[in-house]
Amino acid sequence: MTPFPDELPNAEAEESMVIGAVMINPELIDQLAGLSSRDFYLPAKRSAFEAILALHKAGEEITPISIHYAARDLGKEVEVVDLSSMLDDARGVTLINRQVKMIRDAAIKRRIVKIAASLQAGAMNGKTPHELIQAADLEFATLKEAATSDRAKVPLTSLDDLLAEPEEEISWAVDGLFPLHGIGLMASKPKVGKTMTALNMVLAVSRGDQFLGRATHKGPAVYFDFEGKRGETRQTMARMGGDGANVFFYFARGLPPPLVVETATRVIQEIKPVVVVFDTIVHALGLPDLNSYGEVTLALRPFLDLARAFPCHLLLLHHNGKGGDTREAGDAVMGSTAFYGIVDTLVTLRKRESKARTIESSQRYGEDLPETIIHLDPETGIVSPRGDMKEFTLNERKKAVLDSMSADPIPETAIKEIIGGNGGLTSKAVRALFDEGRLSRTGNGRKGDPFLYSLPSVHDLPDEMFIPAGATDAEIDAICSA
Repeated sequence: MTPFPDELPNAEAEESMVIGAVMINPELIDQLAGLSSRDFYLPAKRSAFEAILALHKAGEEITPISIHYAARDLGKEVEVVDLSSMLDDARGVTLINRQVKMIRDAAIKRRIVKIAASLQAGAMNGKTPHELIQAADLEFATLKEAATSDRAKVPLTSLDDLLAEPEEEISWAVDGLFPLHGIGLMASKPKVGKTMTALNMVLAVSRGDQFLGRATHKGPAVYFDFEGKRGETRQTMARMGGDGANVFFYFARGLPPPLVVETATRVIQEIKPVVVVFDTIVHALGLPDLNSYGEVTLALRPFLDLARAFPCHLLLLHHNGKGGDTREAGDAVMGSTAFYGIVDTLVTLRKRESKARTIESSQRYGEDLPETIIHLDPETGIVSPRGDMKEFTLNERKKAVLDSMSADPIPETAIKEIIGGNGGLTSKAVRALFDEGRLSRTGNGRKGDPFLYSLPSVHDLPDEMFIPAGATDAEIDAICSA
C-alpha cells in the first residue's frame, strides 16, 4: 500500500500574506469572497481569519492586538507575535486575488487526498467496488458543488444592486484635479517645467496651501526622483522656501524597475502620503519599447492597483513626443496611448511661441482645467496661474488690431491682411473692440457697404471715455470699462 504524505497540500505562505495584507489594508477584505476559515491549513490561521471577519463585521480596527482579543472572544488563541510576523510577510503585497486562489486550490486538494484515504481504507476493510464507487461519486459531487459555488460568489453584481449603490464621493488631493485613490500623468517636452510644477504641488499639499488656485488635502508627500541630483533638489527646495515641509524624497537612481512598486508600497504604508510623484515614470517601467500598448498597460497596471488600494494620488511624470505642442493632449504623450488611457488625470504643460508656459488637463473625474498661463518665477521657482490662455490670446490680438488702426476707416478684410495669422481670431478681436467702444464702426455690413472700422476720435467718445495721449493699455482698459 502506498503511504500518504505526512504533510497535506497547503499554501501556508499565501495564508500568511492574506492575513497580513488585510491587517495593512482592510479594504482588501473585499477580495476574500468565497474564502472560509476551513480553507486555512493551520488552526492558528483559521482562528485569525475568523477573528478578522468578526472585526470587519463589527466595523472595528484590524490589528495584531485586536485580532488576538477577537480570537480569544471566540474561544481561540492567536499569538500577537505570530500575527506581527504575518504582517511583515505581507509588506509590498497590494493584491491578494492570486493568494486567495492558491489557498482555495490547496484546500480542495486536501479534500481530494482525504477522500482518497477514506476510499483506500474502505477497500482494505472489505467494502465492495459498488460501495466504493457510490461513496466516491457522492464525495466528489459534493466537492465539485462546493468549488463551483465558491467561484460563483466572486465577481458578479446584478444591475439592480449596482443601481441601488450610493453615488461615489470623490475626495481630492488637489481639489478638482488629482483624486485620492487615483493616478495622474503630467507630461511636457523637456525643460518646460514639469518637475518644478510637481515640486510646487507636493509643497502645497504638505502645507495645505493652494495649488494653481485650488485647495489641497493637507498631508505628507513623497517624491521618487529617478533623474535629479540631491544637491540640485536641495537648492531648489531651499529657493522655494521648503523648510519644515512634510515632504520626503527617495533618490531612486539605480532602483531596479521590478522593485519600484514594492518600495513605493512600503513607503505608502509607513508615511501615509497624500501624493506620491514618480519623476520620470519611464525609469520605473524599464520598457525598451514605449509604443507597445500591451507592454505599457502591463507595466502601468501595478501602479494603478497601488493607487486604488490606498487613499493617495500617484502622479507620474513623463515626456511629450515630437509635435507635442500642436497635437491634442492625449496624442501628445510620448509612446503608446495606454499612458493616457490608464490615468484619471492627464496634465499637459506647453511653452507657446509667445514664450508663455501653459497648463491644461483632461480628466476622468471633475471638469477639465482649460489651458491656463502659468508663471514660473526664475528666482524662487514658485509656479502661479496668470489667466486663461484663450483670453490672453484674444487680448494679444486686440492689441495687434489697435496697433494696426488709424482714424481712417478700413474693412475687416484689410485688418486681417495687415495682421495675418488666424483670421477668425482677428474677427473676434475686432468685434470685441467695437463692443468695448475702442473701435468706431460705419457701414451696414452688407455687400457693397461693408462695416468699416477706425479708431474713435475724441468727438466719438463721451466725456468719460476720453483717452488721453500716451495712455497705457491698463489705463485704456480702465477707461473703456468704466
